[in-house]
Amino acid sequence: MFAKTQISAYCGESETRSTVCIGKERGSRLPSFRGCHATQAPRGETGSAVWKVAAAGQFCCTTPTGNMADSYEEADQLFAECKFRESYELLSRKHNSSTDAEYETLWRLCRVIYSITRELAVDEKKAKELEALVFEGFEYAKQGLALQPNTASAHKYYAIFLAEKSGIEGLKERVLQLSTILRHLRKATELDGSDPFAWFVLGRFYHKLAGLAWFQKKMIHTFTTDIPEATYEDALQYFERAETVRPNFFPLNHLMLGDTFVALKEPKKARPFLELAANQLAPRTADDREAQREAKALLRKL
Repeated sequence: MFAKTQISAYCGESETRSTVCIGKERGSRLPSFRGCHATQAPRGETGSAVWKVAAAGQFCCTTPTGNMADSYEEADQLFAECKFRESYELLSRKHNSSTDAEYETLWRLCRVIYSITRELAVDEKKAKELEALVFEGFEYAKQGLALQPNTASAHKYYAIFLAEKSGIEGLKERVLQLSTILRHLRKATELDGSDPFAWFVLGRFYHKLAGLAWFQKKMIHTFTTDIPEATYEDALQYFERAETVRPNFFPLNHLMLGDTFVALKEPKKARPFLELAANQLAPRTADDREAQREAKALLRKL
């Protein structure tokens, strides 16, 4: 539903730059979550769990219980190495061989599927595969939310995949789902304020709303009355919160900080963040490369 103008990605969670969270809609600039990546392990499920830092500062949680722990650790390692297909195949086999859905499997499937869709989004020929994965990811997110309604990551992934799914289903559906998407994003940050990616996604949502033309905002309020009159100042506070929680966690957050300061007509504040995104030494994902490309383009205009 959205043209490919993504600008985010850290090995496994990314976000786009022209839809309400991320992504750009054809013929519109309503929010979408393409390019977003949420890879932090679910809060509240530590216990004896082993926390390990994965790619780009993402947290993975593995519960040391024999073969189960081994498979999760392998999936997390593959994800950290940006071997998304391999991680997906491993988790799919585990999910398909189990009679009961396990949340530890479901949230990892959501994470890796979203990462794969970010890689597919740059190739128009892969549109059908991308759509199929979005719908698959939404089913996992829905199951995860049913299993763990008080877990931040469940709300985060549900919001992300609902945005992507509604984007595929059409403009009206996207507008009708905006309030639900926002509600789950807010719930994710309420349940876990230490997840920088959740704050980033929330910032993207507000950034896209703030950038809509007046007639697009009017159209939204025709269908729903509980979407806020978002401003760039609102978006900025969420991007800054993400950076405070974990500095330098995501090139796309640097890009969005810079882009927001540009929108607020504060180019001096924008430049340092845009330079961080533009001067990445080794971009690893499609989102990293997009963040770098977009930042360089903005710097040329300053």
